Amino acid sequence: MELLYTATVIATVTITITLFIALHRQTRRADRAEAALARVEAEIARTTLNPMLVAAGEA
Repeated sequence: MELLYTATVIATVTITITLFIALHRQTRRADRAEAALARVEAEIARTTLNPMLVAAGEA
């Protein structure tokens, strides 16, 4: 019975650590994707909006 308890604890800890690592990696991916999107949005604003403002005499 003690062996079953030990095996259950080890399995639970292993699964918890694995899930934590997976979540951490997913969070990092999401952060990188968000940063990339912000760069793309800034580039779009710079290349499309800025010339419009210059043409309108507002920049």
